[in-house]
Amino acid sequence: MPLVYFYAPSGTYATKPGDVLLNTPVSFRTNSDALQATLKADLGFADFTSYTQYRKDLSPYYGDLDATAIPMFNIYVGVNDETWSQEFLVNSKPGSRLQWTAGLNYFQIRDTWDIGASFGGSPYGPFGGSSTTTKSYAAFLDATYEVNDKLFLTLGGRYSHDTVGDAYFITNFTTTGYTGPNGEVVPWTGGAGVPIPVQTLKNDSFTPRAVIRFKPSEESSVYASYTKGYKAGILNVGGYSQQPVKPEKIDAFEVGYKYDDRVFSADLAGFYYNYKNLQVSSYQNGTAQIRNAASSEIYGLEAQLRYKVSSAFSVQAGASWTHARYKSFSNAPYYSYCDPAVTDLRNPMACIPISLGGTGPGALTQTSTDASGFKMQRAPEFTGNIGASYGLDLGGGKLALSGNLYYTSSFYFDPSEQFRQKGYEVLALRAEWTDPSDRYTVAVFGDNVTNRRYRTQVLFNTLGTGAVWNSPVTYGIELGAKFR
Repeated sequence: MPLVYFYAPSGTYATKPGDVLLNTPVSFRTNSDALQATLKADLGFADFTSYTQYRKDLSPYYGDLDATAIPMFNIYVGVNDETWSQEFLVNSKPGSRLQWTAGLNYFQIRDTWDIGASFGGSPYGPFGGSSTTTKSYAAFLDATYEVNDKLFLTLGGRYSHDTVGDAYFITNFTTTGYTGPNGEVVPWTGGAGVPIPVQTLKNDSFTPRAVIRFKPSEESSVYASYTKGYKAGILNVGGYSQQPVKPEKIDAFEVGYKYDDRVFSADLAGFYYNYKNLQVSSYQNGTAQIRNAASSEIYGLEAQLRYKVSSAFSVQAGASWTHARYKSFSNAPYYSYCDPAVTDLRNPMACIPISLGGTGPGALTQTSTDASGFKMQRAPEFTGNIGASYGLDLGGGKLALSGNLYYTSSFYFDPSEQFRQKGYEVLALRAEWTDPSDRYTVAVFGDNVTNRRYRTQVLFNTLGTGAVWNSPVTYGIELGAKFR
């Protein structure tokens, strides 16, 4: 049996919800400012709309990366984002067999991170930083033609040009190097605290879509669609790397049926998604590692049903089955304890001595494993919900009673199937009274009334593995008012 090491003393870590053993939180303030403008005009042959927005976000973050009560490694990340977006839309006038939408889109974000760290309870000091300027240009056209009153054809396409430039990262360590564009270790140059420039990344893509829809009656329709999706490549400067992450692409196929006669409605669909170069993140030594899974696929079925029993009482239910697997992922991140028997310090399984900046035997280390055929992260096979609502007159106003039960089967938080969340259900209840003027409301509610505890996030890292748990049973009273 292999030896297992634990470096954290008993009593400094928690394994149950509610047992919070992280270091004392640091107060912080998030500041967001936004300006936006919408302009509409009638061009005669079409309607024109312009959307403009500017945002500035200052979002500091404090993290306890060792996930214990020991003040071993705390980090501060000051995120400063400045965003511009502009979109022009031209929509055809209603009434003709051909309906279309054309547009131009521009998006820009300057994303700057200022990083500080605290070791062993010391004051926060410089730990590095990074910055990128991402620009995205797009032109798109989507048109639907009514062949007759039962058959509709849709064709569309979007061309995108994305760049990530003005990129650099800063480190305050000079004893090691960073990962170069070919995977080689490149020594730091210029000393600690000096920005290291990263080459500009450019991506271009054309993503079409096609839909055919048939209406057997006014209450129902059948459709089939194909869509090609695209997510631009990434410069992983926050992970001290010059290796660009390849664009993520998807071929999505879907068939479905919809019915609604105002008493009973049904939405049924089957889908198949084929991913290439899916972007997957992990964390090692306090830095983000982003890599591509060569290929993966998702297919499944989903259904949503609603039935209006009476004018006051209705029920609804939904369910989905999803098969999501990595088809090819040979270098998925895997976490384990270092092996004291490995003496070659270049081997990721080696235990780095404390004298050389490591944490010695018992430390966590990240290697890789072949995750081909494994379940995709955060992809439960079964989810479902059932709910009901009932309304009645009370005190001259209206009382609405509602409840919803949600269920999910088990899933993994990581691609290597190490961190599993078992299945759980959540029940929510609500009663809301609206006064006769329809201006004021009073509501009582209960969320997670069965007090089901489950993890909403697992933060796996070579410095420690932490978990975020959901809120326990929560009750409250809510008051509302409408101002006309």
